Amino acid sequence: MPWTWPTLQDILEARDRIVGVLPRTPLHFYPQLSELIGGRVYVKHENHLPTGAFKVRGGINLIAQLGREQKRKGVVTASTGNHAQSVAMAGRPGTRPPTAGWISDTSGIPHRWRAASRSACP
Repeated sequence: MPWTWPTLQDILEARDRIVGVLPRTPLHFYPQLSELIGGRVYVKHENHLPTGAFKVRGGINLIAQLGREQKRKGVVTASTGNHAQSVAMAGRPGTRPPTAGWISDTSGIPHRWRAASRSACP
């Protein structure tokens, strides 16, 4: 299946799947950064999420969209960090615990593959 940009409807549906599962992340005004930049700067603190990164939303959204049979079979994922954490955290009752692997050394992976694997966009 070719990759396509998410629609507004996709985003709203994803929001509905993750609301109540994760805390809202705080948004703080930073006066010193604002002064430095010459405009109002707000920072959204994604580091307050359980995995310390925004990608946990993607893992929860992914697992929530699986059918009953897919959930029974389970999920396997591997990444160099945040994605694997998000899928592992997203496993819930009724879902077989995900198997998540973290790749600690990417030095043996060709650079062009590493760069491509970091981006979901074409």
